[in-house]
Amino acid sequence: MNANPVYQLVENSAQLTPLLAALDRSDEAALDTEADNLYHYRTRVCLLQFLVAGEIYLVDVLAPIDLAPLWERLAKKHLLMHGSDFDVRLLFDLCGFRAHSLFDTMLAAQLLNRQRIGLAALLEDHFGVILDKDSQKANRSNRPLTKKLLDYAALDVFHLPRLRDILTE
Repeated sequence: MNANPVYQLVENSAQLTPLLAALDRSDEAALDTEADNLYHYRTRVCLLQFLVAGEIYLVDVLAPIDLAPLWERLAKKHLLMHGSDFDVRLLFDLCGFRAHSLFDTMLAAQLLNRQRIGLAALLEDHFGVILDKDSQKANRSNRPLTKKLLDYAALDVFHLPRLRDILTE
C-alpha cells in the first residue's frame, strides 16, 4: 500500500494563504523538515512538510516567501513530529523558532521499547507503507523538486496522526 497523498506545493507567498488559514482553524500541525546536510557544509532547511486540518502543504523554503506569518501561527500550535531533535534545531537556527508543545512519535516508540523506531520502519509495520530509500538521500536543494521527492516528503507527515494514536494506545 503506497498511495501517494494529495498535497499543495507552496512556492510563493500567495500560495501560503491556505496553509495559514488551515493553521488558524487547527490546534495541531504535523511537521517535518527536509535539509541539504548531506550535500553542503552549512545545512539549510529546503522544504517544510505540514499536515494541518487534513491537508498536506509542502513549503519550498528556498523560494522567495515571507514565512514570518507562518512562524507566528506555528509557535502557538501543538506539533506532531518524528525525530524532532534535528528538525527543532534546524528551525531555531533558521528563524529562532521555538515549539510551544510537541509529540514525537520516535520518542514514543523508544519509550515503548520498540525494536524499530525509524519512521520508515514504523510506517511499514503499522500501515504497510514502503518508503522509497532513494529519496531519503536526495539533494533537496536542487530545483525544481521532482514529483518523486515531493511524494516522498508528503508521506513523512501523512501518517503521523494515526501513528501517534497507535503509539499512545
